[in-house]
Amino acid sequence: MIELISPQNAEQHYKLDQYPYFLEFCISSEHSGKGIMSSILPKLIRQLNKHGIDNIGAVVNPDNLSAIKVLRKSGINQQSILTRSVTSITTDRYDKTKLWISR
Repeated sequence: MIELISPQNAEQHYKLDQYPYFLEFCISSEHSGKGIMSSILPKLIRQLNKHGIDNIGAVVNPDNLSAIKVLRKSGINQQSILTRSVTSITTDRYDKTKLWISR
């Protein structure tokens, strides 16, 4: 599953200076490790860029190395680390959560 969250919706969940479009993605454990997201996400980002959506972000649990690898392969790099004080209930279960932004 891949979901694109608009800056307006992201503003309801995070305190940031600027709000990108956020990508959320997950894959079932049965399909994990097969390179599916690494194949799909860069293509999706290119299509979004073609439609004028250039500022794309993702919030990632720092322990989720697979997701970080997929984001890096997709051209999205770590920008900052969010802490509980600036994140919503969506991510407050993690002490620190990484914000990844494509520019």
